[in-house]
Amino acid sequence: MYAVDNECYDMVKTLVEAGADVNLGGIEPDEFPLNLAAYGCCSASYAYQYERCKKIYDYLFPLTSPELQQIAEKNLNSRTNTIFN
Repeated sequence: MYAVDNECYDMVKTLVEAGADVNLGGIEPDEFPLNLAAYGCCSASYAYQYERCKKIYDYLFPLTSPELQQIAEKNLNSRTNTIFN
């Protein structure tokens, strides 16, 4: 989750390829890699920050469980619509 939080796509990819669990949660129920990437997209101040987070989000999405995908999609869509509209 640290690699996602720091928008480090190459490290995220390396960790996943080494067997990291993309469905692993943190202390809070909304702390899981895909959702952290969604939050990163929504809190981005600049386009390049959004693009880095979105690249991680797009990589993690198909690897994440459907239940967690739904949570992250909801967060990404609701916050992105607020920021960019």
